[in-house]
Amino acid sequence: MEKTLHQKSIIVNKLFKNLYSKAFVFCFLIILSSLSLNAQNCDPDTEAPAILCIVGLQADFQDGIPILQIWGSDLDAGTVDNCTATEDLQFRIQLSENFDDNVPNTQSLSFVTGPQLVEVVVWVGDVAGNWDYCSATLSIATCEGDAITPVAICGDQLTFVVDESDEFLLLADEIDEGSYDNCSDVTLAIGFLGEFDQYNPPTTTELLLTNEAAQFDVVLVVTDAADNQNFCFSTVNVDWGCSEDEVAPQFGCPNSISYLNQDNLPNPKLWAEDLATDAVDNCTLSENLSYSIEFSADFVENDPPADDFFSLGELPAGAYPVTVWVGDESGNWDYCESILYYSTAPTVMKVGGYVFADTLSNCNMDAEEDGIAGRAVYLKNLQSGTVHITETDLLGYYEVTDTFYQLQPTMYELGVLNTPGSGLDCEMTVTYDVSPGTTSEFEKDFGFGFEQEDPYCQLLAVDIGTGALRHCFENQYQVFYCNNSLSEVEDIYVEVDLDEWLELTGSSIPGINIEDNLYRFDIGTLAPLDCGSFTIDVFVSCEAELGLTHCAEAHIFPDDPCEEPEDVWSGAIVEVSGFCDDEGVHMVIENVGTADMPVQRNYIVVEDVVMFSSAPFQLDAGMDMQIDFPANGSTWRLEAEQEPGFTGYSPNAVAIEGCGGLDMTGLVNIFDFNDEPGYVSVDCQPNVSSFDPNDKQAFPTGYGNANFIEANTEIEYMIRFQNTGTAPAFKVILLDTLSEYLDLSTLQTGVSSHPYRAELLDGNVLKFSFEGIILPDSTTNEPASHGFVKFKINQIPENPDGTIILNRAGIYFDANPVVMTNTVMHTIGQHFITVNTGEVLLPEVDVRVYPNPYREETTFYIEGVNIESGELQLFNRLGQLMQSKPFEGKRVKLESFHLSSGLYYYKLNVNGQLINSGKIVKE
Repeated sequence: MEKTLHQKSIIVNKLFKNLYSKAFVFCFLIILSSLSLNAQNCDPDTEAPAILCIVGLQADFQDGIPILQIWGSDLDAGTVDNCTATEDLQFRIQLSENFDDNVPNTQSLSFVTGPQLVEVVVWVGDVAGNWDYCSATLSIATCEGDAITPVAICGDQLTFVVDESDEFLLLADEIDEGSYDNCSDVTLAIGFLGEFDQYNPPTTTELLLTNEAAQFDVVLVVTDAADNQNFCFSTVNVDWGCSEDEVAPQFGCPNSISYLNQDNLPNPKLWAEDLATDAVDNCTLSENLSYSIEFSADFVENDPPADDFFSLGELPAGAYPVTVWVGDESGNWDYCESILYYSTAPTVMKVGGYVFADTLSNCNMDAEEDGIAGRAVYLKNLQSGTVHITETDLLGYYEVTDTFYQLQPTMYELGVLNTPGSGLDCEMTVTYDVSPGTTSEFEKDFGFGFEQEDPYCQLLAVDIGTGALRHCFENQYQVFYCNNSLSEVEDIYVEVDLDEWLELTGSSIPGINIEDNLYRFDIGTLAPLDCGSFTIDVFVSCEAELGLTHCAEAHIFPDDPCEEPEDVWSGAIVEVSGFCDDEGVHMVIENVGTADMPVQRNYIVVEDVVMFSSAPFQLDAGMDMQIDFPANGSTWRLEAEQEPGFTGYSPNAVAIEGCGGLDMTGLVNIFDFNDEPGYVSVDCQPNVSSFDPNDKQAFPTGYGNANFIEANTEIEYMIRFQNTGTAPAFKVILLDTLSEYLDLSTLQTGVSSHPYRAELLDGNVLKFSFEGIILPDSTTNEPASHGFVKFKINQIPENPDGTIILNRAGIYFDANPVVMTNTVMHTIGQHFITVNTGEVLLPEVDVRVYPNPYREETTFYIEGVNIESGELQLFNRLGQLMQSKPFEGKRVKLESFHLSSGLYYYKLNVNGQLINSGKIVKE
């Protein structure tokens, strides 16, 4: 086997190899001068060497070597002398500060610290004692934390001759031409260029070439000791000694090619070589292959045509199957097929129609329905990616056109940018297939649904949310608001009430502090179906307990409801609140209406997941009642019945967590807050130290292992995503298949970290498109690599107990594989255990538990009932069943070695009947 390489400078190559061994980075200046190499002038020799020095040299300390030694010859860039051979020249080096026109004795300098910049003088002398010098700058660095990539140097157009073999093993160092690093030796790896992935480069040091091709494009991977990598590329030619070649070239054709002759050129040409892609042969080099082309209608097997191009001058517009042939020097031919789209005119797509208020809820524009002005409609060419956006006129009409100069069959997407909060009952996008070189015209209307019966009734909506609340960090809330009506609304403002542990540190629009942690943000005027957003920066106090839940409420004004109060409404309005102080937990029920409550209503109090009490209340206008509870670290929740027929907003549920300590986190969101017409939004989240970057959450979370919620409870979902790749994501798509037990007509999309477009696809699939998001990767900007979006939806009416509602989403970053979130689940049924401390349900029964608290075991003593069969059940604070023990007789011993310390709830069932429930404490 022989190897033929390109020419290279001997002096420069020697310089590279000498300096590479000392791990230098350098630049050098080669000065061409008229050198006298005449031996007749050597007796006597009075001429000093013609010195060539490296202009700049960077030297680095090697890992584990404390001293860096620099020799005068290290800075030589090819010095020559008229009489003395290069290898007999003498080198000296000194610091510039010691220079005095006398030749120094030092051949090297030693350094023990870096980084530093050093000025030096290099002397060169011949055997006759003639000396000359030059000045140079030496940059000394350290290799600690080395982040400089090595220099990769490949030979190009290398040729290898292989005799009597079908295979050749190419080694990485055979294409290396002196690759080096500033700090360490380098390792080499080799791979095929067509398979190269810079994020997952090859690691093998050899590459097996076979005689299926005579030319190979390869990549050399150069890696230093700090795992910094660089690459270079080479073309390798292999002469297989083909004496009897019967193998045809390998190549491919594009599925189609378009040729637009818009200027009506008289004789345009289409070359066969332009259609044959990646043509290679086992014996013939690519540049020596032959090409020909013909219409597929003229194709004859094993008979390639003579023409290597088409003349298109007389060709009518249309689609033409063509056959492309490639042959080698031995006369072996093969072919592939493609479609030529030829036209003298571009593809034109025109669409017009109305965007209208679908008050009749049939997605058709009827005579009595009005068009909506100012709505953005887009037309996207899915072949080219071009997007055209227009707005509807005063009557709601739009027209949009695209002209496409590539002649492949083209698909278009037409859509209207919906207002978050408005209904998605009607399709918001549609696609069209268009033939190339034609003009196509379509009509399409888009209907918007409205929550209110009269779309001109002013109705505002607000939503507040954040992807996560990092403990002891600054976080950002997004506040999103919309005018969900066809009327202009003036004098709009949003009030935001923050948790006491959240400190407002900034906002994207000015805010006014009204009192405590209540802020007002003025919005001004919103046009019909117009939306906007602003951000609020908050710092989560480092003094807050880790896992404590923080609530933020946003309320947009004016907030007059479109629905009139029902006739049954008395005029009373129930409102609840709560607070914690040194004396305990205090819950307040107040009648903030203008009339007395005509009859009693009920309230319930839940401690953690256990019903603590239930009682009636009746309040006159302006009156309130306070209910007090111990500050024992439990999560206390009060919910009071609202007055029937009231259509406005007044909070009738409140939760207090962490008063007197924090025993158990995550209980605030177990139950629904009954919040919220659209003009009020409450976001409650626990602070966290870390969290899953791509996940799905649902509120309320529900009770117990089955996540119980009641029928007809609205569910709010949040999808969180993070770009954990190594490059920005330019598009993020979320696909969420909604359960059949959810009412699609009630779907309302909400606040998000970035602008999006939402649409409801076939199969109950909710799609969020974040086009042009440019989401940075987590290694470049971790805080900005996150995103989220929220939406609300009601259940279908009266889901039966036991109904299971599942949900998860798929996240697509650009063209990468889907990332699936976790699955969230709700079960319809009772959403808390109705037990009370020490409650005995049969008056003749006496139950004692001893000891309580207990360490390893405790015993239940039961009197007053004949026990045929019994069961003791033990639950944790979340209502999850931790232990079940059947028993007979009047005593049952509970051993709980596997349980952690804390509060637990028990139930005693005797003869199929619940006779007692209560609490026990394991120390």
